[in-house]
Amino acid sequence: MRRISKRQEPESLRVYRESLKEPLPDEDVWDPYQPKDDARQFVTQEQHELCAFCQGLMAWRKTQMKLAHIVPQKVLVDGKRLDLVWTNIVGACNGGERTPGHLQHCDTRQGNSRLCPELDPVQFENGSLTYDKYGGVYRADGNLDVQDQLDDVLGLNLDHIKEKRVAALRALKSYLAEGADRERRLQDRIALLDPDNPSDQPLLEYADFLLWHLRYGELSHSH
Repeated sequence: MRRISKRQEPESLRVYRESLKEPLPDEDVWDPYQPKDDARQFVTQEQHELCAFCQGLMAWRKTQMKLAHIVPQKVLVDGKRLDLVWTNIVGACNGGERTPGHLQHCDTRQGNSRLCPELDPVQFENGSLTYDKYGGVYRADGNLDVQDQLDDVLGLNLDHIKEKRVAALRALKSYLAEGADRERRLQDRIALLDPDNPSDQPLLEYADFLLWHLRYGELSHSH
């Protein structure tokens, strides 16, 4: 995960929200908002084509994707109030939507559970997670409540997600091994993935897992 810098909301969302007249608390105001492709395009750009949670590929017109509410719509406190608030809306992969529940992940698995602030993609502190070479992701400070949500609410340590991270790491190793300019390639990849040096380019899948291994793992200078 990495912090998402929210930009200006889609104009269609602003116009729609301002057209509403004090909706009743139980009134559905999200589904009637029809220009959702505007929102899908905007989150794709904001998130550099990665899911807000697992960082798998997620892109408007390229993959299946969801518009996820960080504070779920059915949460009694704040859910409806934040229904149309752009900073509460992010893009997510489909999270194994039609698979058995134990294989689901990201927004699909989160359902109506409220995330702790440490895992809110808009408030997230970059560098607060650590990784291992087997694709696992862990809270760097050992906070067990946050780790439980990583594992159980978001499913980010499911075996099939970890396998995809490891495959991405193998591909990066192969890229770095090509030719005699490994150091230049390594620095180019660090620059591309560095959240403190953002660009508008799409990111590599599992960007922060790869960046951790470039800086601290077996791909770093110390290994």
